[in-house]
Amino acid sequence: YASMDGGGGTGAGGVWDVPLLSPSPGQLDTDDGTSSIPKPDPNAAYVAHTISIVVMNKPGVLDVITGVFARRGYNVQSLGVGPEKTFDISRISTVVPGTYEDVSKLLKQILKVPYVISAEDITKTPYVERELMLIKVVCPRQMRGELVDMCDIFRGHISDVSEDTVTIEVAGKVSKITAMQSLLEPYGILEVARSGRVALPRDSGVDSKLLAAIEDEGDLEFM
Repeated sequence: YASMDGGGGTGAGGVWDVPLLSPSPGQLDTDDGTSSIPKPDPNAAYVAHTISIVVMNKPGVLDVITGVFARRGYNVQSLGVGPEKTFDISRISTVVPGTYEDVSKLLKQILKVPYVISAEDITKTPYVERELMLIKVVCPRQMRGELVDMCDIFRGHISDVSEDTVTIEVAGKVSKITAMQSLLEPYGILEVARSGRVALPRDSGVDSKLLAAIEDEGDLEFM
C-alpha cells in the first residue's frame, strides 16, 4: 500500500486527494493482465442504486474506488465524500445505475480495495437521503420579495445578495432540489453547485417509500 500512502506516510491528505502515482489494482485483475470484472449487460433493466462506502482516510482511496466503477463501465450519477464520526474515517455516498446482480458484484470488487472498511447497497433498506444545492440567479431589486417567498415554500433561504443577483441555499431530497432548480430557470440561473446525495440507513426501520408517499400527500416534513 506504499503507493497509496504517497511514500512519505505523512497522513496529510484524504480520500479527496488524487495521488501522483496511480496504485495498481492487482487484486482486480487476472494473472494474464486482463480484467476479471465483467461489464454490465446493456439490455438489463437498470435502477439507481444508493451505495454507502466507509473507508480509512488515506490518499488515493477515492481514486481506486472510482477506478473500479470506470473499469465496469458505470457512470456515477452522484458522489459525496466527507469525514465520518472521526476524521481518520470517511464515508462515500454514491448513486449508480445498474441491476441488483451487477451492483452486488461491484461491491465485492470494492471490498477488495485497500483501506475499504465496508460497502453496502442500501437501496432496498429504509434510509434517509439529503442533498444540498447553492444556486445563483439573476434578481433585480423588485424581484427579491418573490424569490424570498419561493425560498419559504421550499424551506430554503437566501445565502447572499448583490445588486442584481441572489444565491439561494436549499436542502432536501433530489426531487425537491430538481423542482426548485426548474422553477428558478425563468429568472436566469448563473451558477449551480450541488453536493450530491448523502444517505444513512434508518435505524427505526421505517420504510422510506412510505414516508415519501406521506410527505407528497400531506406536505409533511421529516428530519
